[in-house]
Amino acid sequence: LNVLFSYGKMLFSYEEYEKSIDVLRRVLSKDTKWHEAYFLIAQSYEKLLEMSKAEESYENAISLNPDSAEYKKYLARLRIKLKTKQE
Repeated sequence: LNVLFSYGKMLFSYEEYEKSIDVLRRVLSKDTKWHEAYFLIAQSYEKLLEMSKAEESYENAISLNPDSAEYKKYLARLRIKLKTKQE
């Protein structure tokens, strides 16, 4: 699973967001507690402008790792972006 996660992370870094999501979902199918995978999926969805899916994935990452200030910061930033678009 570590190799698969690393591959998903590499795809993200090469801006292959849809492929990254697919690979990271495979990681989560084997281990649903992998909060880093949810976080990268959220970032990928955000890059693809699929904000509701990004928000849901950030929430999943936070639920698994509630002490992460980084995850909370990204979710707050996304919600500000969403609120600004609605106004």
